[in-house]
Amino acid sequence: MALLIDYVVTVAVQVAAGTAAVASTFPAIGPYSKWITIGIILLMCFGNLRGIREAGKIFAAPTYLFSGAIILMIVVGLIRAATGTLDQQNVHDIHGLYTIGPGASAWTTFALIYALLKSFANGGSSLTGIEAVSNAVSAFRPPEGINARRVLVLEGLILFTGGNTSFNGFPFLTSFVAEDSFLPRWMMKRGQRLVFSNGIIVLTVLSVALIAVVGASVNALVPFYAIGVFTAFAFAGFGMARYHTRVKEPGWRHKRVINFSAGVMSSIVVVIFAWVKFTAGAWLILLIFPIMVFALIRLNREYRAESGALQNIGERRASGELPRQPNYTRRVVIVFVDDFDLSTIAALRYAKSLRPTTVRAVHFVIDNLQAEKLRTAWLPDRSVSLEFIDCPDRRVARAAAELVRHEAAPPGTQVTAILPRRSFAPLRGRLLHDRTADKIAGEVSRVPNAAATIIPFDVQNRLRVLQERQAERDGTAPASLTPVPGPPASGDGSASDGEAAELKHLEVAAAAAAEEKPEPLPGAGSYARPVPPPGVTPIGSIHQPGKVTVEGRVRVVEIRSVQQNSVLACEISDSTGDLTALFYGRSKIAGLMCGTRVRFKGPVGIKHGAPVMVNPAYELVVPGTAGQSGDN
Repeated sequence: MALLIDYVVTVAVQVAAGTAAVASTFPAIGPYSKWITIGIILLMCFGNLRGIREAGKIFAAPTYLFSGAIILMIVVGLIRAATGTLDQQNVHDIHGLYTIGPGASAWTTFALIYALLKSFANGGSSLTGIEAVSNAVSAFRPPEGINARRVLVLEGLILFTGGNTSFNGFPFLTSFVAEDSFLPRWMMKRGQRLVFSNGIIVLTVLSVALIAVVGASVNALVPFYAIGVFTAFAFAGFGMARYHTRVKEPGWRHKRVINFSAGVMSSIVVVIFAWVKFTAGAWLILLIFPIMVFALIRLNREYRAESGALQNIGERRASGELPRQPNYTRRVVIVFVDDFDLSTIAALRYAKSLRPTTVRAVHFVIDNLQAEKLRTAWLPDRSVSLEFIDCPDRRVARAAAELVRHEAAPPGTQVTAILPRRSFAPLRGRLLHDRTADKIAGEVSRVPNAAATIIPFDVQNRLRVLQERQAERDGTAPASLTPVPGPPASGDGSASDGEAAELKHLEVAAAAAAEEKPEPLPGAGSYARPVPPPGVTPIGSIHQPGKVTVEGRVRVVEIRSVQQNSVLACEISDSTGDLTALFYGRSKIAGLMCGTRVRFKGPVGIKHGAPVMVNPAYELVVPGTAGQSGDN
């Protein structure tokens, strides 16, 4: 906890100090110090999000420049001292000096001791920064320990870059703490550049917030800085002393003395700083510490409770104590409808794909005018009738749960609630639309023998696709738009009633059928979904059994149980669709793993509308080269 706060304040202090140094040379930028400091923090965040290697290149130049300036200053000082041209300062000529001893009053002595302790505490803060190395040892190249020691030695010259060391140390520390369930688990995830992006963003937000509240004043930030640092040093010293006592490795006695002494000295600094800097902001740290410690312990307790519950269920299931999943003789799917649009049509199509016993479409009436409009527009599927249920108290989530509970009451019945949800831009979607689907799902999930499924529908992407289609038909499509492959479904190019109604509700003029040119799957043509090369059958064009050659990238490799047999299942994808290959009697195929590009040859069948191949001949493909093949 102390180090987490320390890293946040380190960024603020180091960058604020750098801004103050620049402002001393260019006084005109003084009034803008806060905004300059915030801008530099955001720039450091951007640099570190690009990856450790790129961040090292960005921040190497100022580090070398600072080191060169310090070395030059030392060399010039030594030369001037050797030649006798170095100015001498006579301490007796300094005005305002006071002596401690005979003749000095008790109050004067107390004030001077207080000033001495304050100076000691301020000077101790210059020792901070070394903790970043200890928290990021795993990021060094082997041998990690030796390289970490070298960096630690160099850092005693390069503390100016302490702001960036926080961006290296804080994400690693939060990931370690999250592994122990004292921070949210998403702090452990790495981004596309293999850095802990979430930790970097959290550090940036907290540092900018601190600068915005306190200001870019080093004197105002130092109290927050040193208490957190030396509290961490104290705990580290006492913890290492306890470790040496328990392990008793060679030389543990003198190591214990050194670490225990470090813990005692650090504790003394903490007490001094809390005393002399209490009114200058140290009181806030003393208040935040117990609150945050309680919050982290509470979070850890919640994670442990969840883990214990899941482990208990797994043990009971393995021992046969839990009853097996019942075989439902009646499956009911209820689609909750609030409007007629493409998201509703997608939900209905998904509901029918579950092959239920009964499909119901239900609308809770809280606005009679809206209900009448929905009744008039209900055209997508006449085989599914739309039911209207009165909801006078407007508590839709509770009404949905009661309906599902009533439907699931008969023995042998399982109910699935389908909830269409329109996905918009994150910020605008939050502002303009509620989360009714999530509320209903939460209530329905508590009903025995019932489950809720949310069907997301990306409105923005659908609008873009429809606009591109319309532009192609009008002949105004830009050259960058690539036509969607696939033969037209109808010869006359006229639109169906359902398609016209969909486009009307989205205010997009269209006159072609929905299947005129099937839209590509998400990620089509990218690394994950490559375009089929010449001579290979597109997976999306396989609609009947036959002998084919397909090529795609592996998405899933797993062991499945098929008719009491263990089968190696491999799912591949190209830009047109997905296909599953089953290898009986195999548990592993060398080189066949997620991300591999593979070519299958052999007979294909259709199961539940999807193509399936059994024991096909396979070939591991590297674009432009020959692959490793295997025949089954």
